[in-house]
Amino acid sequence: MSESRSRRGYRRATVLAATAAAGLLLTACSTNGPSGAGDGERTLTIIASGSQQTALEALIEEYEEANPGVTVTASFAPNQELQTSVRTQLAGGNAPDIVAVYPGNGSAMSMAQLAEAGMLEDLSDQEWTSTVPEGFQGAFTYEDGVYVYSPGASVLGVVYNTELFEQLGLEVPTTMSEFEAVAEQVKAAGVTPLALGTNTPWITQLIPYALVPGMVYSEDPDFGQQMIDGETTFVESGWLDAFSTYADWQARGFFNENPNGTTSDQMVQALGDGTAAMAVMVSATLEGYQDVMGEKLGYFPLPATDDEARNWIPGGTVVGLGVTTQAADPELAKDFIAFLGEEENIVEMATAMNSIPFAPSDELSPLLTPFAEYFDAGETAPFPDQTWPNAEVQPAMFAAIQEMLGGQTTPEGALAQMDEAFAQ
Repeated sequence: MSESRSRRGYRRATVLAATAAAGLLLTACSTNGPSGAGDGERTLTIIASGSQQTALEALIEEYEEANPGVTVTASFAPNQELQTSVRTQLAGGNAPDIVAVYPGNGSAMSMAQLAEAGMLEDLSDQEWTSTVPEGFQGAFTYEDGVYVYSPGASVLGVVYNTELFEQLGLEVPTTMSEFEAVAEQVKAAGVTPLALGTNTPWITQLIPYALVPGMVYSEDPDFGQQMIDGETTFVESGWLDAFSTYADWQARGFFNENPNGTTSDQMVQALGDGTAAMAVMVSATLEGYQDVMGEKLGYFPLPATDDEARNWIPGGTVVGLGVTTQAADPELAKDFIAFLGEEENIVEMATAMNSIPFAPSDELSPLLTPFAEYFDAGETAPFPDQTWPNAEVQPAMFAAIQEMLGGQTTPEGALAQMDEAFAQ
């Protein structure tokens, strides 16, 4: 499910980034393919995200075929389980050799948090590190090391039912006013405009993450650094517009009943059975929607304002993998990561994860075509948590949004909780 398209701008950015990266990311060791595991039986254990399963299973099979005697055992878990039980395993010294790692900072399983705790091996001598685009390098590096492998960039957009849009005569919106008009028409037709399952905590963040690139970063690209420098706060910024929009959509009946009692799996089902028309969702999880929606699945950028020039999109490094310092066979674990870092494997893995690969490619899922244009134009902002200074802000945001949707706090109160966590 792919098509060819010109991505000259991205290629230029990648080449320039590779040159610029040379001084930052060491490339002392070249790996041209699986190095061979040597004689005897060797095993490798992995726990990865469910969004990585399709890509990893295929690549694991290729790696085992190229390395007789090696057995790779992989298991896959939802994001929430990775943030809790796997983090506990790491602290207890009984984690697998390779684990899913979230690039940047801001959560318990983020690269910076795990690297600071001495739980990840440095991968900076691997060849693929030189191909990471300059604007994304911060998500991979802690101090002078590279501690996470990721094949590309994920985006946030709106999953929608193309068949229902056609039946109702709706066009894909390009401004906020058009988007809200579409939601009203869907609601008038007796269908839930937006499925929302905030019982699954990470779902809570998706709507504000999709809105703040247009409401904050397109006007102030340095907003993240200003937060770190103490020059502004969430509640004093365009984040208040994003949270107020979130609360307004709930008041207008754009969401299903009781979002806090609805799970992410129930969101997928609602799109599949046609009881909901749209959902704000990260591209790396589109496979689940493809399974239930088939050819009815469409995906478009969420317009955050009525000024199309301001409507940047969120583009964050997709969940990756890291080698734990407790790995039983760290040489083998690093060799597997180097194998994933070969150019064709970066493209294969990123494509399977519905992401834009950090390697030259003319192949891109048609679902992502409207988003790639923003990358070429430099009109993207990183997922906010990837630049936050600690792992306290994200869970505080999850809880605050659930309270806001439950009527227990206001947008201002929710953002004040995030500011308090940010200052820790």
